[in-house]
Amino acid sequence: LDYLGDPTETNARNYGNDYYVVVFPSPDPSVPDPLKLPQIRHTYLHYLLDPMAEKHFSTVKRLDPLLQSVKRAPLDENFKTDIGLLVTECLVRAIEIRSTGNKQTAEPMRLQAVDDAVKQGYILTKYFYTALVSFEKDPAGFRTAYGDILGAIDVKQQEKAASEVQFVRSSEPELVQLS
Repeated sequence: LDYLGDPTETNARNYGNDYYVVVFPSPDPSVPDPLKLPQIRHTYLHYLLDPMAEKHFSTVKRLDPLLQSVKRAPLDENFKTDIGLLVTECLVRAIEIRSTGNKQTAEPMRLQAVDDAVKQGYILTKYFYTALVSFEKDPAGFRTAYGDILGAIDVKQQEKAASEVQFVRSSEPELVQLS
């Protein structure tokens, strides 16, 4: 916690295997989430998933052709040049969408959030979202399923799907919050 920062800000950084999240809590009691839990969750998911992408380097590397598909997307340059970053961010967003909200959250709202992420350039979010639906019915743990989920990505099919995406003009670093 940093009490000297702007209460509207959160700062997350990782240096190698060290992950840091600095939150500036809001003194206003009317703020619904003064500790910014979605930002903390986002960084924690990276903490869990980044090492998995490194462990499956060759499987992730075979997805490199997808980087051509996001050249015109409004993404940070790092996502356009590092397939590992793009893959992990798409998976993080899919997990956030899949796990945010409650049982009354309508599936069309979730699918709209997936579509929004894809239009921002996170082109594998839809694939991962669909894979997570199947994974939830499987007794295997995620560490076990991760390699299979990555290995099942059809690069040509994803390139075709990405070529049909009408990207938005600017990508918002907005985190998923469904009601």
